[in-house]
Amino acid sequence: LVQMIILISVLVGGLPAATDMFAGEKERNTMEALLMTPVKRIHILVGKWLTISTLNIMSGIFSVLSLVIVIQFFTTHLKEALDLSNHLTYFVGGLSAGIIVFSLLIAALQMVLSIIARTVKEAQSYITPITFLAMIPYFLLVDISPYEMTTTYFIIPFMNVTALIKQLVYGVYEMTNILLVVGSSAVFIAIIFAIGAFMFSKSKWVLGRS
Repeated sequence: LVQMIILISVLVGGLPAATDMFAGEKERNTMEALLMTPVKRIHILVGKWLTISTLNIMSGIFSVLSLVIVIQFFTTHLKEALDLSNHLTYFVGGLSAGIIVFSLLIAALQMVLSIIARTVKEAQSYITPITFLAMIPYFLLVDISPYEMTTTYFIIPFMNVTALIKQLVYGVYEMTNILLVVGSSAVFIAIIFAIGAFMFSKSKWVLGRS
């Protein structure tokens, strides 16, 4: 369940901010005033995206640190099974890299869906299915050994981070897989952010469609 706990913590970390920073501002009619400031739209968008991403990252990193602390200081058999003492830096570093790119990807998705929505409640209804979408790779990988995972598992969004976490938890440390996760996630982040930037440049999306 480690994969699911970490992924869900990332998914819900920036959810309130994501719904409020776009759909919420449209609902309160404050977005127009923000756009009238002498700041480029792309800079506003990047600032909001990084804020959501930071909250997602903090939530995910906190889950990892809590996991490591609990295993190291409050368990015996699990501590021996995972044997983090010899690979603690690699374990935390690999998880952190996966969590950061996953957080940036989720933040971009949340941003786009919040731009589409007209109200906070509508944005929540759009974003909530992402949580269930992130659970699908977990169930697909349940019966697959971390030693049987091929390159494909580490380039598919959502599945790549789930596969990486599973390998790290089982003590499989492959730098190539971490780089694949980071690289493939970066491509999808760029695509989704570009969609968000295009939508944010159009007043019909930023100020509402009514």
